[in-house]
Amino acid sequence: MKKVTLLNPKIKTLIGVLVVGILVVAGWKFIWTSINKGYCNSDTDCKFTCGCGCVPKNKICFIRISCKSTICGSACRCENGECKSWADVYNEALKTKNIELCMQIRDQSCQEFCLEKLKKEMVTITTDKTEYEQGEKIKMIIENNLNQSIWYIEQLGEIFDHCFLKLPSKVQKLENGKWKDIELPHKCCDVMCRIAPPIKLKLESKTQKELELKISSSGTYRLKFVYYLSNNTNQPNYVYSNEFTIKKSEEGTSQWKTYTNKEYGFEIKHPSYISPTTTSNDWADGMVDPKGNGKLIVNFIACQFSDIPPKEPYHSFTGEIRIRVNPNITDAKDCLTLPLEFPNMKKENVNINGIEFKKFSKIEDTAMGRRLKMEVYRTLHNNACFSIEKVEHGYLFDELEIPSSPHFDLEFTKKFNSCRKILDQILSTFRFLKRN
Repeated sequence: MKKVTLLNPKIKTLIGVLVVGILVVAGWKFIWTSINKGYCNSDTDCKFTCGCGCVPKNKICFIRISCKSTICGSACRCENGECKSWADVYNEALKTKNIELCMQIRDQSCQEFCLEKLKKEMVTITTDKTEYEQGEKIKMIIENNLNQSIWYIEQLGEIFDHCFLKLPSKVQKLENGKWKDIELPHKCCDVMCRIAPPIKLKLESKTQKELELKISSSGTYRLKFVYYLSNNTNQPNYVYSNEFTIKKSEEGTSQWKTYTNKEYGFEIKHPSYISPTTTSNDWADGMVDPKGNGKLIVNFIACQFSDIPPKEPYHSFTGEIRIRVNPNITDAKDCLTLPLEFPNMKKENVNINGIEFKKFSKIEDTAMGRRLKMEVYRTLHNNACFSIEKVEHGYLFDELEIPSSPHFDLEFTKKFNSCRKILDQILSTFRFLKRN
């Protein structure tokens, strides 16, 4: 029988202490790792400490040092379960002059600081507000904060008494989560717009330029400005504006503005984004009745689309309501007839708000790619001949609406029809004022 050797009590104690020590160290390492390496689910799970930087809120930082925190250096985020500082994103934004990186910063103070800092060192485009009514003037400000001049392209079209400015920026609309370039309606001169070539303009260092535009459709938008660091336009640079919103107007005409003409005793409503004018610039002016048309009292341009789609051939479309009065025609027969007969012209009697009109429809003409479609409503009132004209004119716009055409465009077909609906709504509000 073998003799059993018992361990010395001191050795037992030592081994016990060693085992306990190992367990304590292993346990502490596990706890330390889970606390310090930590895991976060959101930015609010993180905090900033001078000794350890951005760490989970439950981390114990034993490094005691004093430090001067910075706006972005002390701003923390949670990324893939780990707490990090926004300083690296901020520094990369400044290094690459990438404003989109600033926009990714979720800490508001750091984001604003990043944007402010970056704008002082780059070209920017901003709007005067972030929310507008439909058709309200939008002031955009282009600032060159670089230490050198920049170049950009504008297109100035001028023909006869026409003059228009094609903006040096693209308008983008947020649709289904993606930014899409859109064409804005602006005053144009149909095919003649193509005559004027683009021109290069220079914006000196530390200067700014202001431009205005209008957008009649509701939605979320931004501007895309294209500029060049030299006279060579082969290397474009892009910068985007802040987002802004065009508010959706209430349906119907109840919220529309009312145009009142006391001289001739009538009123008519129109959307707030339409500014009444007293001029018109197309060959439709003298097409129907050069002598009997009378004086143009007011013109409502409901929509203008030019250079659409942005490819050859050129297309444009304008929709208007024009009101004319001829006090020299006092005979109903002369007022309710047109001297010119068009091939498919149709005549009928219609009633608008209790007023009997003679309606002339399917008045159409073409010339060198230009298109004209009109409806004329005439009535005699207070010994004067009133003529309301619903006018569509432009360049080859009918090609965009024919499904069999190679230039068919469903999007613009819908826009044209929407414009026609507005024209009909404006027309339906015409009425004569009651005599005192």
